[in-house]
Amino acid sequence: MGPIFARFSVGENHTSDCCLASGVQPNTRLLHRSRLTQAFDARRIDVEELAISVILVLVGLINFGPVAGVFSSQTLSKAYGIDEPTGDLALLLRHRAALFGIVGGLIIVAAFVEPLQVAAVIMGYLSMLSFVALAASVGPVGAKLTRVRNIDVAAIVLLTCVPAIWAFQALVG
Repeated sequence: MGPIFARFSVGENHTSDCCLASGVQPNTRLLHRSRLTQAFDARRIDVEELAISVILVLVGLINFGPVAGVFSSQTLSKAYGIDEPTGDLALLLRHRAALFGIVGGLIIVAAFVEPLQVAAVIMGYLSMLSFVALAASVGPVGAKLTRVRNIDVAAIVLLTCVPAIWAFQALVG
C-alpha cells in the first residue's frame, strides 16, 4: 500500500499536502498555531488602525483648541497671556484661531477617513513645527506661550507615531 496523502487547510486560501503513511501524522499543532498567528495578525492591523485614529483625534483636538479665540478677543488674551488684542491684531489672532479650527478639523476627520490621513499628518506637522521654530527663533517667550510650545512639541511627538505605524505596517506586510 502506497502513502496516503491528505490535504489540510493552513489558512484562508492556502492548503498543505501531508503524507499519512506509516503513522506519520500531520503537525496539527503547527496548523493550529498558523491559524492563531493569522488571527493575531488580523487583530494587530485593527489595533494599529485604532491607534492611528486615536492619535489623530488627540492631535486634532489639540489643534482645534484655539478655535474658541474666533469668538472672543478676551479668550485670546487669556490663552496667550497677552493684553486683550484690539483692531488689526484682534483680527489677525482671530483668523489664526479659525485656521487652527480648519487644521484641527481636518486632522479629526482624517482619523475616520483614511485617504485624508497623509495630508492631515503633513498639515499637522507644518502647523506645529512652524510655531515651535518661530518660538525658538524669537528667544524667550512668556509662560503661556511656552506652555503652547510645549503642547505642540508633545503633539508632534505623538503625531510621529502615525508614520512610524505606517512604516511598521509596510515592513510586516
